[in-house]
Amino acid sequence: QGFDVSQAQYSFAIQIKNTIPGVIAAEWKSPFDLWVEADGVDQAAARNIALDVIFAGKELLQQSFCVHVHNGDFIQIASQCWSYP
Repeated sequence: QGFDVSQAQYSFAIQIKNTIPGVIAAEWKSPFDLWVEADGVDQAAARNIALDVIFAGKELLQQSFCVHVHNGDFIQIASQCWSYP
């Protein structure tokens, strides 16, 4: 993949998968891009998942990042970014 996932990023991806309803998988595709698979969601549900991930990540990751929600094909349905102060 060309970059190293930090321990915080690795743990966060697991937590997202285990705690946010509808999330099947979470995978870092770059140091700042987390792709979240949520099977069968529409755009509104995907947007809500992205916002939930951002909310959780603000405290836990302490870094800027973007969330991209997809249905398993890595075609983005919704995305949200957050800039760490």
